[in-house]
Amino acid sequence: MTRISQMFFLSFLSLNSCVALFGPSAKGELEAAQKSQDEGSLKKLCEDESLGDPKSYGYPAKATVREMKQLDANRKVRREACSAWHALDSERDTGDCTKLAGKYKHAARSIVDDEVGFYAKWGGRFAKCGDYAFVFENIAQQSNGILEKLEAEGLPMQAEFIKYAQTHEGSRFLPVDHADLAVQGHLDFSSKRLASWLVKKKAFGHCSTLAKALEGASPGVRAAALPYFVEAKCGQAGASIGVDLLTTKDGEHRRLACTNLGDMGDAETAKKVKILAETDGYSITGTDPNTGVPYEEWPVRKACKQAYGKILLRAK
Repeated sequence: MTRISQMFFLSFLSLNSCVALFGPSAKGELEAAQKSQDEGSLKKLCEDESLGDPKSYGYPAKATVREMKQLDANRKVRREACSAWHALDSERDTGDCTKLAGKYKHAARSIVDDEVGFYAKWGGRFAKCGDYAFVFENIAQQSNGILEKLEAEGLPMQAEFIKYAQTHEGSRFLPVDHADLAVQGHLDFSSKRLASWLVKKKAFGHCSTLAKALEGASPGVRAAALPYFVEAKCGQAGASIGVDLLTTKDGEHRRLACTNLGDMGDAETAKKVKILAETDGYSITGTDPNTGVPYEEWPVRKACKQAYGKILLRAK
């Protein structure tokens, strides 16, 4: 036997041993069920305890390498079956509002799905159940255009958002995951999308309602909402939020506060902005990629200096 023949023979044995090792039955059943979207078969595989615990990655004390690989393969089949089953189950709109959040959690968007359409579909289901709070807190943040699509479908999104703002003030207004608060410059995407949506609609009559809702909200939520107060020309209602952010711990939030206060602050605001323009300690260091020269920038001081000048010019 030539060397090439020997290599071919060994490869053939290796391939067939893999098939025998992993066993075609469960894997083949999974592939067939996925292709036909057979919910019953997927559920059966997901609940098949003989395939091992899908959440476990350990092995019996005396398991051989072959047995460990077999167990890994079986667990993988069960995990994929559960994932596919939950995804199919979540797509079915049963009208059961008590299980809707769980279904949404397991929903899987295909890469070929329209992002806005996918989330608007779920937003519509929550709205149908009267849970607009979930839409504003969890779904609106996913993409621009979701709220517009829901409105186009006849849902009273603006009226419901104002109602939400009136009943979810302070820390209850677009509550932020505590892990996000540790991220420098974190901006709440729900707040950002909602502010942008209201500006696009030219819904500028909600200054006092939103200002009241934002009192005590997360700094990231307040900072992301500031552009609305500028565009709506809310004056003191928006300026007071910006002034409060001047003393927040996050440098990026202070920078955004100054950037927006430049368009809505008054002479009294200018005094506070000037202090940060001269003393703020937030800096960014790095090395210029073109020259290799190290640099240090002071973004809050820069933004506040520009804001101070804009306020003074506007006052004259």
